Amino acid sequence: MRSDDFLKWKKADLYIIAAMLCFAAIAVLLVKGRKTGDYIVVESTDGKQEYMLDEDREIIIDNTEHGYNKIIISDGYVRMEEADCPNQLCVKHKPVKLNGESIVCLPNKVYVTVVSKNKKETDN
Repeated sequence: MRSDDFLKWKKADLYIIAAMLCFAAIAVLLVKGRKTGDYIVVESTDGKQEYMLDEDREIIIDNTEHGYNKIIISDGYVRMEEADCPNQLCVKHKPVKLNGESIVCLPNKVYVTVVSKNKKETDN
């Protein structure tokens, strides 16, 4: 192996590493740039309700046709505490608080979405 080939390989490695660092920095900026939500929208077969994220509360969705869900708002986060769905994916989901994040219980047809006030104003 010639020394020129070795140097070219090193330059290519450096370019790849630099590109990966740039992508990582962009990803961090995108995540940090997301706004914390102000309220949640809970949609179910019973209708659509809004709840503020700064008010700790327990929300019960007890639809005898589709199932039972218990949603908890605490410390600015929302999580699905309980559900009687078979797979429990909604209960295993991490708590959310950023605009646009959601928790979905498909078997029970319950959708929880975090929204910021700015987003709502632009939709109207």
